[in-house]
Amino acid sequence: KTDDVEVQAQAAATIANLGYGDAPNQKLIGELGGIEVLLDLCCSNDVDVIESATAALANLVCLHKANAVKVCVAGGVEILVRLVTSDKAANLLDVDHISEIQANAAEALANLTSNFGDESAARIHTLGIAPLVLMCGSGNIQVKRNAPLVLGNISQDDEYRKTVGLRGGIEALFLLCEKVDEVTQANALWALGNLAWQPHNQERIGRFFPQLLALCESGWLPVQANAIVCLANCLYYNERNRERLEGTEGGVRRVVGMCSHEQPLPVQEASLRALVSLSYTDRMALPLGGEPHDVLPMLLHNCRSPTVNVQKYSLMTLMNLVMHNTNKRRILDYKGVEVLVAMQGSDTRAVRELAASILECLADIRAVDELAAKKDSFGVEGMLRLCQGDDLQIRKLAIEALAEQLWLDPAKQEEVAKNQGIETFMSVVSQWKDEDEKVLLPALWALRNVTHDHPANKDYVGDLKGIDVLLDVCQNHTHFSTGDVLESALSALVNVCVGHERNCRRILRRGLDVLIDIAEGVNLSLNAEEIEVESEIQDEELRTFEMEKVTERRKSAVLESQKTNRALATNLLQILGPHNWIRCGHCGSKEEGGSRCKQCGRAIEFQ
Repeated sequence: KTDDVEVQAQAAATIANLGYGDAPNQKLIGELGGIEVLLDLCCSNDVDVIESATAALANLVCLHKANAVKVCVAGGVEILVRLVTSDKAANLLDVDHISEIQANAAEALANLTSNFGDESAARIHTLGIAPLVLMCGSGNIQVKRNAPLVLGNISQDDEYRKTVGLRGGIEALFLLCEKVDEVTQANALWALGNLAWQPHNQERIGRFFPQLLALCESGWLPVQANAIVCLANCLYYNERNRERLEGTEGGVRRVVGMCSHEQPLPVQEASLRALVSLSYTDRMALPLGGEPHDVLPMLLHNCRSPTVNVQKYSLMTLMNLVMHNTNKRRILDYKGVEVLVAMQGSDTRAVRELAASILECLADIRAVDELAAKKDSFGVEGMLRLCQGDDLQIRKLAIEALAEQLWLDPAKQEEVAKNQGIETFMSVVSQWKDEDEKVLLPALWALRNVTHDHPANKDYVGDLKGIDVLLDVCQNHTHFSTGDVLESALSALVNVCVGHERNCRRILRRGLDVLIDIAEGVNLSLNAEEIEVESEIQDEELRTFEMEKVTERRKSAVLESQKTNRALATNLLQILGPHNWIRCGHCGSKEEGGSRCKQCGRAIEFQ
């Protein structure tokens, strides 16, 4: 507390040495009021005093949360941000000293935000992100190394990530990735990995994919691991970035290559996460399961890994791939059943459940093979008999096969009708209250396809009271969790009614209110806040912000489904419009409204 600046500088330097990596000394200095005194010295007019004080602060808040709290409470964040972003603090004229002060202040901010993230992040965002983004352009190597650490530490919240992205943080960090210093590259990629959880930032990072993929092949493990983590985060629920990677020459091949057990564990784990996202789409499931990538042997080998995350991500990829029958057969050929059965001995519930789900999918391969072998010999009549059996899986597959045949070959419509196929489909749909959704959905699509541009079949569905049944299905499936059933029923109604006056009139008498309610969103949860999907998501391994991301995307999918169903109901109302008339009992003309017939002039009487 002396006024002698030389003594102040030496005392601060001594405190810096005492506090370096020594927790007891850090605690004692903090309790004696050292933090507040050092922050006062940071406002000195002497460059040596400020340099020593900032060095001491950087050491005292390193791995010591209590001191980090003291810095925030005493207004230290504001002081450090001002020092790190100013070329002339307190009449400083010595450029070399300014550079060192900025380096110390940047390190102090990095340590501070690491230990007391939420509060310090809030204060920094209040002061503004732009000065910290500008730190990335500093000529001082220590500032370059610490600037991304600060940006990464304050990007633990979606709103903060969005702000950093809007202020040019992504572009500034990729500028640092171009530097030859590998520590700077690793730190910048770590920050980009945190920012990549935000959808708008995923889009920004996607524009740098060629550079990011090159960094994924770095010879220094921290750079390589952080680069592939950033890539995996960018692909997470982001269709556009998946397409970018698929369109980049050798992009998918590089990711697949880094999933091998021969890779360092951090690289393997992150690469498998990226592969989970890539395998989610149908267009990649077959190339990954077969030529040109053939990842199945590698994934099954990874299931024997002692690392739970490697097992889990490998199983999640297999779960995506097993949706295709071709991949099911390949998994069986690679003795995947034995591996998956062995996974039931895992101590981790998520691993056991994933393996069990894959085994369940593989179980129907025999039924699929049997059905495919018999389909040609059975013909339509035989397939319809299978639709009436007791085996749920066989019924589902048989109805799906018929629905597909009806769509691909419209000539089958008459054959199906002749063999009482319409009655078979209607029987399933009529029992919607008790019928399994796996059978109900293909039956609705079969009805849609069998009536497509076929007046006689439309007549027959109407005569079987099919309009009433389909309206009942619509009215009782407005909850967001049954949106696919509602969409299928509405699609069937559209085909049954389009160009068919009698069926349109049946809807006008029976179901106009139902369609208007759906078109206007009545009984639908139209606000994301009203949709509760958390109970559908069962993965206790997800971190909080990952769970929030999954929930947000699931809600978005629900809202899109509801928009589709509202559009279908609106389209159906437009089809009904021309048929909304009253027939005059005197002359038989069709009147759109009013109390007198425009044709004969008499008062309208109903027939």
